[in-house]
Parts: sequence; structure tokens; C-alpha cells
Amino acid sequence: MILQIVLKFCHVLSPATEKFTAHYSTKEGLIDNSVNVIYEDHRGCLWMSTWKGIARFNPGTGKFNNYGTINGLPFKEFNTNASFMDEDGTIYFGGEGGVIAFHPDSFVNFETRAALGIESITVNGGLKELDYPLRNGQLVTLPHDQNTFIISFSGFDFRHAEDRIYRYRLKGVKDDWIQSQNGDRKAEFSGLKPGEYVFEVQSTYKDWPWILDETSISIKISSPPLYQQKFFFIMLAGVAVLALITVVLLSMRNFSIRKEVEISRLEKEANQSNMNFLKSQMNPHFYFNTLNAINSFVLQNDARAANKFLTMFAKLMREILENSQNEFISVAEERAVLEKYLQLQQLRFPGIFDFTIEAEEGVADMKIPPMLMQPFVENSVEYAFTGNKADGFIRVMFRKSNGLLICEVTDNGIGIDKSQEIKVKTNRKSTALINIAKRIEVLQKIYHVKIDLIISSAFSDNTENPGTRISLILPDFSPNKTVV
Repeated sequence: MILQIVLKFCHVLSPATEKFTAHYSTKEGLIDNSVNVIYEDHRGCLWMSTWKGIARFNPGTGKFNNYGTINGLPFKEFNTNASFMDEDGTIYFGGEGGVIAFHPDSFVNFETRAALGIESITVNGGLKELDYPLRNGQLVTLPHDQNTFIISFSGFDFRHAEDRIYRYRLKGVKDDWIQSQNGDRKAEFSGLKPGEYVFEVQSTYKDWPWILDETSISIKISSPPLYQQKFFFIMLAGVAVLALITVVLLSMRNFSIRKEVEISRLEKEANQSNMNFLKSQMNPHFYFNTLNAINSFVLQNDARAANKFLTMFAKLMREILENSQNEFISVAEERAVLEKYLQLQQLRFPGIFDFTIEAEEGVADMKIPPMLMQPFVENSVEYAFTGNKADGFIRVMFRKSNGLLICEVTDNGIGIDKSQEIKVKTNRKSTALINIAKRIEVLQKIYHVKIDLIISSAFSDNTENPGTRISLILPDFSPNKTVV
């Protein structure tokens, strides 16, 4: 075996294979990588001088013993080519402080290793009650709320404690070593998560290789109770969200059921309202008197007039029945029904009133519920001209204002108050206005719209015939405009 010095480390060369079989440096325990000279004593151990002291290597064990000023050397830096070994085995090394001489057999083997111990663990500012010093490899279990602590350690060195340095690490957090500063012998950790960790500490002397024998303890941070774990809060939040969604869905379902019940009720009311209007338009007195008037033309041999009015009567009946089947009709269709109705009423009351039906441009295609204006017109015909023999008129007007449809029926009759007095005296009941008010209420609920009905005197300065004006203000019920 040949030991070769190469720059700042040593290689072992085997003559048989002519290959390097080993490499030694501070990682393997050599005091310094700058090796000046090597001598072999009679026991086969190798002695080396370096810039930091003397090293003794035992090839049999592969271990180094290092010697420096802490072992009693007067100086530690030795020079290259300043060495000699005499016949009895005495070795001479020269360096910055002179020459030293020693015989390997008389050299005292000074142990640089020192027992390391864990002196204490301080948790959240208080000493953890344990049996100190802790044994090497001992397990320490800490509750989840004691995850911030300080570990104190020390090497039991009574010769040169001030020259000893330390390094530590907590495996499971970081595998890199942390060297203590200025002789500090404490390691502090905070906010550790539940789990298992291994604390390791090593020591050596300043400028010496680290002694690889470390002292270690295992630390286990227990998991918090279930109700304090993040998973529990996530699960609790999930349950709360699920419960909220369930409540919302149930509320929506109940609201939907209530809405369906309400819609069903409103549809029933609307159907009943339509039937009441249909009945109100099919006034038996109107039909009886109209047919009698037509019959009088027959008796007078006025077949042409009888045929005209009979045809008009049939068309009116058909249009009333057809319109009653539709949800909405156009203003033009409503106007056509009112025109036929008033023409037939003129047959019943010849010479009593004239009428006009007007529609502003752009309103003919607007949609309204069917049979909505006829009861107002009928009310004017039946009650406005009681006691008058002529010069009565009825004016029906369809106009638009601010996107709303305004339907007006105006007459120059006796007015609202006198009309009511006559109804009371003659014990006549008019259900037309009651039915129309009920129908407006149902329409507003179903379609979520506002419909205004205004009844006032048409000519307030005329005390004899103040007349009546009925205004119905409603939205356009066309499909692309109505809010349902």
C-alpha cells in the first residue's frame, strides 16, 4: 500500500492493481486537507503533519486521531519538507513555532469526542417535565398545542469547553445542518405541524472536522382533537352549506308549490270572471229587445233591414264567443265588437244616441284582454240617457301615452249620481262594474301589472247632464312587452 499526498487530500494507491483504493479528507475525520508529510511507525500507524495540527491514522480501523493546541502542542501549523524520523522511531516536525519531537509510543492519545446530552426542553415558555438528560434515541411526545419549544444541549467537556462548537438539525422540517453561533447551545422551533420529527446534534472543536457520532431524540407532535382539526371545520362548513342548500331548495319548492296553488286559484278566478263577463254581455234584455226590433222589421215587411240586423246580431254573437276563448285580442278586434254592439243598441233605442269609436295611429295592434270595454259601453247605453229623448252620444277612444294604452268611454248622460239614484228607485242591479273590478284585480295578480280604473264626470260645468267618463289605463299585453 502506498499513501500518496495529492494537493489537499490523500489517496491510497494499490501497487498490485495500480489503482487508488481510498480517499481521505476532513469528511473522513482528517484534521486538515493540507497534508505536508506522512511517516509510518513500527505499529503500522501513519503520522501526518498539517496546517492545523498532527493526525494519526490507523489503517486497520480506518479512523483518525487528531492533535492540536488543545492536546498540548505548542503550535498547530507545520511546514512542508520540515520533517524527519530517526532510527529509534522519533519523529520531528517543523513549523511556525519551531520544531517538536515525539515518539509514537509515548504520545498520549487524547480523546476529542465528548458525550453529548439533551439538557432540557422548554415548551411555550415553561420547562417540560422529563427525566433529564434525555437518553439518546428517546421519544418525546408533545400535545398539539405545545408545538413551539426550545431544546438545550451540551457536550460534557471539562478541558476545553470554550473551544467546542455545535450544529443541529430537525429532520422532518429541514435536513440541512444549522451551526450554533457564539457558543449558543439552544435550538428553537415554532409552529410545528402534527407529526414525527428527529432532532440531531453534533459537536467538535473549532477548525476540526465534525465528529460524526451524533446524539438524537425523536419528537412526536400529537394531532389535535377532531373538533379542532382543519378537516373538521371543512366538514362542518360542508354540512352547513349542504344544509343551507337543502333549506333553499325546500323553500324554493314550497314557494313553487304555493305559487302553483296561487296560480291555480287565480286561473279559476279568471275563468269565473270570464264567465261572469260572458254572462253580462249575454244580457237577456238586450237579446230579447234586439230580436223584437228585428221582428218588427219583419212585420213591417222590411226584409232588407231585418236581414241586415239579424246578420249583424249573428256576427256579434260569434265574435263574442270567439274572443272569449283568447287570452288577449287586439284593439282593432275589440273595436269591431263594440261597433256591432252599439249599432244593435241603436236599433233598440232609435234616435236616442249617436256614437263614435276612435283609435289613434299605432294602437290597433296593441293587445288587451277580451270583453274588457263592453260593460262600460253597456252601462252608458242602459243608464246614461234615462229620461232623455235625443241628442245623446257615446264616444269610445283608444289612445297611447308613455307606452300605456288608455281606453276611454265618454257620454253626455245624466251622470254617475243620478244614474245610481235611478238604480236604487227601480231596484235594478248592475253587476257589470262589480265584475270588471274583480277581473282587473285578477289580471294584476296573474300578470304582475298595474291597471288603473278612473270614473269621473265628463262635463262638470253642466249640472243637468254632467255625463260620465270612464278611463281604463293598462299596459300593452303583446307577448314581447308584457311582464308575467
